Amino acid sequence: MSISRSEKTSTLSRYPVASLRELVVLAFPIILTLICINLASFCDRLFFARYSLEAFEGCVSACCLIMLFQIPCVRLASIAQVFVGQKKGEGNSAKIGQYIWQMIWFSLLSLSLTLPLSALIGPLYFSGTVVQELGWTYFKGMMCANFLLPLGAALSSFFIGIGRTRFVVCAIMVALFLHLALDWMLILGIKGFIHPLGILGGIIANIVSQSMFCLLLFLVFFKLKLGRPVLLPEFFFKKN
Repeated sequence: MSISRSEKTSTLSRYPVASLRELVVLAFPIILTLICINLASFCDRLFFARYSLEAFEGCVSACCLIMLFQIPCVRLASIAQVFVGQKKGEGNSAKIGQYIWQMIWFSLLSLSLTLPLSALIGPLYFSGTVVQELGWTYFKGMMCANFLLPLGAALSSFFIGIGRTRFVVCAIMVALFLHLALDWMLILGIKGFIHPLGILGGIIANIVSQSMFCLLLFLVFFKLKLGRPVLLPEFFFKKN
């Protein structure tokens, strides 16, 4: 029995179901996200090293502890992609939004757990170390915005789960370039215009860039009506 073209073509991309090309298209945003996260982290350390050795050491020490709070939250929020893909495959798109909203609320409410734990563990971790002041400052600032990481993962899961990865890629690149620009301007400063902020500048750069990423995704997610975009051109939502 012959298979029609519509049966061969995936609902998530214009390529055949389970083909290598479809795998590349759907996995690329996830790979790019990890690359951008690590690149942003590397640039943070690079700018801190140019600012002062103490700031660099404080950032590196704090990041080891920060990851213990970020990774579990991001992994839990990313589970939404499984349910989005399942409902998309079933043709029950009306249920997709419910899963994303659950993970949005989970991301926001995660602060009620991560903030008390970080306030308890942080002083013990940094106490008596040479980076106690700078490391603790960086850790506190980043933990106040810890919810942005799972929030970004939850919103990304929506677009990746329905096969609309192009917009996620664009949002990631915007956030990365914003992060690098703010790192340079705020950590090192601009002579005669912006005073070097060091650790505080790195905190602001991280929070602002991740907030921009989440805001871009949320605005489009919130404005979707009957599966069609309201804010952006159709280009961003074509099958990849």
